[in-house]
Amino acid sequence: IEDNTLGNLVHESLKELYAPCIGKELSQELLKEIKGNIEKELTVQFKLQLNTVTLKGNHKLTFEVAKKFIKHQLEHDLSDVKKGHKIVIKELEQDHSCNFKLKINDELEVNFNLFGKIDRIDEKDGAIRIIDYKTGGTLAGDVRNKKLEHLLENKSPKSVQLMLYKYMYWCNHQQKVDSGIISLKNISSGYMKLDKKEWKEDFEELLKFSAHKLLIDNNPLEH
Repeated sequence: IEDNTLGNLVHESLKELYAPCIGKELSQELLKEIKGNIEKELTVQFKLQLNTVTLKGNHKLTFEVAKKFIKHQLEHDLSDVKKGHKIVIKELEQDHSCNFKLKINDELEVNFNLFGKIDRIDEKDGAIRIIDYKTGGTLAGDVRNKKLEHLLENKSPKSVQLMLYKYMYWCNHQQKVDSGIISLKNISSGYMKLDKKEWKEDFEELLKFSAHKLLIDNNPLEH
C-alpha cells in the first residue's frame, strides 16, 4: 500500500464523514451514526481517487486498513465524549496562510508567506486544538521539546510541521492554540501535543536560518 494512497483515502473520508458535524458538539449518537457510514464513504473515495469499485487484491487490503484507521479516530472521539469531554469541530481540511516580515540580519528583512492545509481544528473543553492525522507510525517523542539544533538540522520534521500550523493560526487569530498529532495507526497514544515552550521563537529562528541559507549562502534547502 502506498502511503500517499492510503493517506488520501483516509483523510478525504474523515473530512466527508465529519463534515455534517462542523459547528456541532459531538455526541455518542452522532458518532455512532458516522461510524455506520464508513464503508459507504470509503467506497465513494475509492471511486473518486482510484476509479474503481472492485475490491480485490491490494485494493481490498487498502480498503480494510483505511476502514480500521477511520474507525480508530471515531472510537477515539467516542471514548472522549463518553468520559464527558465537550468536543466541537471547527474546521476540516482547510487551507491556511499568513504573511509577515522578519529581519534575518542587521541589513536584510525578508517577507515570508507561509501556507498549509490543516486536517482538523476543534475545540475540546474550551481549548482550541489543531490536529494532524498520521496514517504512519508516530511516537510522542517525535514532538517532544526538540532542541533548536535538531530543528535546524532537519531532524524533527513532525515538530516543525506542528509549529508551522500553530504559527499560522497564531498570526491570523492572536489566540492560544494547541497543535498535535493523532496517529491513526497507534491510536492508543492519543493526542500527541507539541511540547515546546519556546515554539514561536524557535520557529522564527528556523525561518531566518532557512532564508539566510537560501538567499545569502546560496545553498538549496533540504526537504
